[in-house]
Amino acid sequence: MTVSGCSSGAKRAFQNNLRDDAYGAFAQYLADVAEHFRTEWGISFQSISPMNEPASSYWQAFSEKQEGCHFDSGASQSRILVALAEKLREKGLGDILIAGTDETSIDTQALSLTQLSEEALAVISRVDTHAYAGSGRDFLLRQTLMRNKNLWMSEVDGGDTLSPDAGEMGAGLWLAREILTDLNGLTPSAWILWQVIDNHICREGYLGRKDSGMVDTKGGYWGVAVADHDREQLVLTMKYYVFGQFTRYIRPGSRLIPIGADAVAAEDPQLRRLVIVLMNGGNAEKAVRVDLSAFGAAVAPGTEVQPVRTGGSMADGEHWAELPALRTDAGGFTASLAPYSVTTFLIPESPRE
Repeated sequence: MTVSGCSSGAKRAFQNNLRDDAYGAFAQYLADVAEHFRTEWGISFQSISPMNEPASSYWQAFSEKQEGCHFDSGASQSRILVALAEKLREKGLGDILIAGTDETSIDTQALSLTQLSEEALAVISRVDTHAYAGSGRDFLLRQTLMRNKNLWMSEVDGGDTLSPDAGEMGAGLWLAREILTDLNGLTPSAWILWQVIDNHICREGYLGRKDSGMVDTKGGYWGVAVADHDREQLVLTMKYYVFGQFTRYIRPGSRLIPIGADAVAAEDPQLRRLVIVLMNGGNAEKAVRVDLSAFGAAVAPGTEVQPVRTGGSMADGEHWAELPALRTDAGGFTASLAPYSVTTFLIPESPRE
């Protein structure tokens, strides 16, 4: 189905690689796969995105890459989306949502969205973006809302640290800043890490790759855990525990309350509680005041607030450590954030009249 005859991309990475006469065949292939999973194994897909970082020039023929295929913004991307919708309908799989276009950059995603045809916009239910680059989160959010579409941040990670002096917390603090920036700027319905495990320890090599060994946990690395195949165990990191400061407490069904800076809040209607995550990326203790006055009687004075904190190292740090409870006053509560830490505050709500 490809111009180059190779699934890793075009000979010139900035050119489309799906043959002009193969859009229907590729859409048919995706629909066949979805049908097979459903009928043979009872597994139903919620959504399908037929592209991955399509407007980028990463995907070149005869390279080791295999996770994308270049589609020009506009007509080419629109064509594959419409073709997929048609093939899914023909198979009675119209309940599977179509998502797009999973661009690598927030700004590129906004541009690709504005260049889709009206027919393509009509068939997609969700806009997906990666967050490896770009800054126009508010613009992308507004463009998505204008078109009445759902929005996901569908992929990001990185081998960076927020501070070289933060030790093992450096990579975790970088991840926390990324999550906070995306949740506040995009208010997405989902925030998805690239993959939990990206590094492997294996004397014989892993899937043909040389043993990469244990990561330097005081530096930057991809993933939040390392797979040790020799010992058949997972090696957790402080980045893993920082990730859990969000994922363990901001649960599906929660409503995000963007508050900016190094903080985010969410209201969980099922558990009837507020969840506030605060980060201190500095090397000194930081006093904060959390204003809860907008919640009125739902958070009465004297309500118990449970802080949960991650900081330090794997050997002797805090890993989702439950700290002594705080009490709210008439307007909120005051707390102290430890250096290089992420703290989640759990606040029960009273029934509203």
